[in-house]
Order: sequence, then structure tokens, then C-alpha cells
Amino acid sequence: MNLIAKLCGIAVVMPMLAVAQVPAAYRTTALPFDSGTLVINNAGDVAGMVDGRVALWQRGSGLSYLTASGEYATFADMNDLGQLVGASGDRPTIWQLGRQPVSFDAGVYGGSAIAINNNGTMVAMARGLLGEEGREDDYFIYKDGQRTSLYGFFPSEINDREQIVGNLRGPGGHGAIWQDGTLHALPDDGYSWSATINDQGWVAGGTSDGSLPIHGAIWKGGQPEVYGPGYAYGINNAGLAVGFSYDAQHAMLFYGGQTYDLNDLWDSTGWEGWSLISAEDVNNAGDIVVVAGRPGGGGEQMLLLSPVPEPANAWLLLAGLLLFGGLHRAIAGNPIAQVRTI
Repeated sequence: MNLIAKLCGIAVVMPMLAVAQVPAAYRTTALPFDSGTLVINNAGDVAGMVDGRVALWQRGSGLSYLTASGEYATFADMNDLGQLVGASGDRPTIWQLGRQPVSFDAGVYGGSAIAINNNGTMVAMARGLLGEEGREDDYFIYKDGQRTSLYGFFPSEINDREQIVGNLRGPGGHGAIWQDGTLHALPDDGYSWSATINDQGWVAGGTSDGSLPIHGAIWKGGQPEVYGPGYAYGINNAGLAVGFSYDAQHAMLFYGGQTYDLNDLWDSTGWEGWSLISAEDVNNAGDIVVVAGRPGGGGEQMLLLSPVPEPANAWLLLAGLLLFGGLHRAIAGNPIAQVRTI
């Protein structure tokens, strides 16, 4: 038997053996964050807000604060370098552990950073005057100290190819991608909302024919795959998207043509009575940050879901266990709805 055949055999057998030993697809770690924006990067670091302060959680070292107590700050996004963006006071700001914060002037009325990629390119907002039709904020790209306006567009995320995803201004509601100075509307049945984009240019969000329910959607090459009811908030480079179902108030996973309820997939030992309400983000290792709650109230808890079994050795990757070989088998028995295309 040649080496390739041996590796192929390992790739098929090992994930099945591993999954057979573990009943749940995800193990659970409690996170110290309050409700609000929650982001996980490909280093496994998680960023969010704790008691009104921008904070970073890292495995092994725990929680670090990046803003002072009493400082007015908001958090929006984080890249793989551990650079966090948002606003300190009325100025767009970058924070990084061990370094001084860096802020820049957004204009007379202030503003905030919205997103940052691994090149350090940011998307930001400058507040405008409040008029008869609301406040006309200016959204722009901030790169090497230069601003490029994003006219007619509400941006939400930027990838490493400098593609920016968001939604067109005006009535109707349509997702779009901005690239090289041009806006490209995403095809839909009447309504779409785009939240995030991966480095392949795949967009995750939601779509409908203009009536409820909204369905989770992933646009690949501009064409949408439409999943079960819900919205997708995050997507990784393997095309695994996460979000929530507004009907069930459950955290959802959209992948491989199927829709999954994460409540069917996590190890809830020690979390009896809790439900996963919304999945906020996912990284390339398949780690997911979620919001959990208890029926009838009782507060919220931020959690980290980590795939089990985790690929511990590089040779498993070389053998073909690329990110989700084992995980896909673990969740394959729990689909809710199959994919359809427009």
C-alpha cells in the first residue's frame, strides 16, 4: 500500500473512531463577558465588553482589560493579531494588549471604528448631522492614514482581500459587497441582509421574498445558498456559518447544505436549564462564541463552544482531517432543513 493510500485510510477511519468516543460535538467554556458584541479570532482569543470596559480573554491567561474603569468605550471587531477596534469617547480607536491605544479623528461629531482586517485596514463611521430623515453618517475605509468614502452603503465587515460587506442604503433592504470602488448587490428574492464575509469572499446573512420568515443564507461566488429560518452572523473560511433563529430563539449552525440547532450539539453538563440563544462568531478551528439564557429570565451567559474531538496532531491534518472532517460526522445526524438555492 502506498503512502497516499495509507493517508486516505487514516483520514476516513480516524474521524469516525474519534466521534464514536464523544457524544457531543462541542465542549463548553464559560466566558466573563456581558451581553453585546462578541468576537473570536483564529488564535482562539475572544473580545467583548465586561462592566463597560473593552476586554480580551485568552486561553491560559484569562481576562485582560484594555480600557480604564469609567472610560466610555465601545467594541466592534478584532483581527488575528489581537487588534481590537471600536471607539473611546467619540474617536475611532485601536487597542492591543501591551500597547498604547491609537485613536484618530473621525470628524466634528465623532465616530467609531466598525471592523478591521489582518492588514490593519479599518472600516469606520463619522457621525453626521441629524436631519429630517435621520442622521446622515459617513462610512469610510481608513488605510495608511487615508480615508475612502463608502457612498450609499452601510458596511459591517472587511476581509483580507479588502472586500467589504454590508447593506445598500435606501428602501427595500439588499446586501452588497464593495470592492475596488464598486458596489455589487447580492442576488435575492426581494430582501437580503449581509453581516459578514470570509477570506474566500463568501458572505453570510439572511434573505427572504420580502415576507417572514427570514432564512439564513451564504452567498458563494455571488450565488446564495438558502438555509433554514434565521440569520447568519459569522462565517469561517471553511464555509461554516453561525447565527440564530428568531422563532425558536436558538443558536443555529449553517453548513454543508444543512441547518443545525446548536442546542442539539453541545455538552450541557453543568448547564442544565440553559439554552443557547444566539451564536455570535466562529473561527477557522470551528470554535463558536454563543449567548446562553434560561427560559423565563435569569440572565445571560457568554460561552465558548469548542469542537470535540479536537485535532491535536498535525499529521491528522495532513491525512485529510481539514477543520471539519470529524465535526461534520458528529453533526450530520441532526439536520433541521436542507439547503436550497435561488
